[in-house]
Amino acid sequence: MDSHWIWRIVKDNYESMHKEAPGGHVPLVLVSLPGYSSPLPLGWVQSNVEHGWAMLQLATGEGDVDPTTGYPGDRYVFVRADHVLSIELRYVRVTVPDRAPVGFAYREVSGDELTPETG
Repeated sequence: MDSHWIWRIVKDNYESMHKEAPGGHVPLVLVSLPGYSSPLPLGWVQSNVEHGWAMLQLATGEGDVDPTTGYPGDRYVFVRADHVLSIELRYVRVTVPDRAPVGFAYREVSGDELTPETG
């Protein structure tokens, strides 16, 4: 069974929401994980169908997500796909013109490729 189908759906919904965003707003993806008290802003996901793991870049909101650089406050969390409790997409107001607070990207990888450098 493909346990990573959800990330493809999130990506498609994010892109659709981005195109249809009301003025001054952008979509934001939030993910709930065990051990965290509140949903976390999710900027980038790589999933590995072979191993059942995903690498999540939890973004600080300091700018667009770039999986090759990140920001000092960003965190990379490796999690089994079945440990993701929920995923929420919602609109947030852009407070700095022409600068989205986070963004979202998804990529499937194979083998042992789960690394930030493969973005």
